[in-house]
Amino acid sequence: LLSLGVVSCISQLVRMFLPVVATQCLRLEQLSVFRFALPAATGFISATFPESELALFANIAAMNVAQQKCVNQALAVSVRPQDEAGALRMCEGSFVIGYCGSSLFGGIVYTVGGFRACMLGQGVLLATGVLLCF
Repeated sequence: LLSLGVVSCISQLVRMFLPVVATQCLRLEQLSVFRFALPAATGFISATFPESELALFANIAAMNVAQQKCVNQALAVSVRPQDEAGALRMCEGSFVIGYCGSSLFGGIVYTVGGFRACMLGQGVLLATGVLLCF
């Protein structure tokens, strides 16, 4: 349990500084691909090795690092620069719906298929996100 806390703490710290450093060498669109691809890969690895503590910790860290609202907000404003407030409202609304619906969706998937189904579902959803970035 202590290891999980350390992984979560370090990944939260990385999440704070990653956008500042990454935007110096990547465009926002490229950063979005990275944000989807890393957790998708760790999700597939966790599904392949469900008993591996290291795979689970890597997945938790990747998911924590990937949750960067500032990148989503910047992308929304870059798509709709004429309506910045509307773009931010749309971004926040989708975040709230996703946050609230994820517990229900995750609970159903876990009840039906267990841990492996959750990891495969995460990998498929995030891989779809990678494809949609292109």
